[in-house]
Amino acid sequence: MKIYRPSDTCFDEMKSRMNRRALPEDSVRDTVNAIIQDVSARGDEALFDYASRFDKVHLDSSSLFVTEAELAEAEAMVEGSVKEAIAVSLANIHYFSDRSRRQDWSGVNAQGVEVAERFLPYDRVGIYIPGGKAPLVSTSIMTGGFAQAAGVREIVAATPCGPDGRVNPALVCAESLRRDGNCQDRGRSGDSRPCTGDGERETGGKDFWSRQPFCGGG
Repeated sequence: MKIYRPSDTCFDEMKSRMNRRALPEDSVRDTVNAIIQDVSARGDEALFDYASRFDKVHLDSSSLFVTEAELAEAEAMVEGSVKEAIAVSLANIHYFSDRSRRQDWSGVNAQGVEVAERFLPYDRVGIYIPGGKAPLVSTSIMTGGFAQAAGVREIVAATPCGPDGRVNPALVCAESLRRDGNCQDRGRSGDSRPCTGDGERETGGKDFWSRQPFCGGG
């Protein structure tokens, strides 16, 4: 291991080389801000336009959700060993969650005042699952699985689809296996839709149901 000290003549150069923060250029920020403002103004129609422009997929309100037929088709396409692995992972997440979940408590302090904490799940959550060239089944399990174990009543999963409008079968299968006792929706989208739609309460994506928190891979 080589050690650099402030007294070294090359210290400033090495310090500069070690600063690897990737900050976007102003032009990138301006482009993203313009998209966000457009979505804030036009809602889902803007998101559909960006999906067409960037992802080459044509979506509208009638094709936004994965259908029951597509869920059944995806399950039939996925190998049994993959479905078993997904089921085992979900069971492990539920086991861990059941034992690590914080419990309500109450008591009386030294001044005779009753104090307490309650831990309640969100009513609704939105999750973004990366798709495209790197579909992450693990994100579905590690976000939706924990939300389900916590008792969230409504979980909405959004993931990019291909130019043909189809979603990766393994992702669809994971979402299908996870829906047990929840009112859940699965949406297909372009990459711009989940990021600026579900994550906004009163602005972008206001044609779609607002979610309380929004989370996903990365």
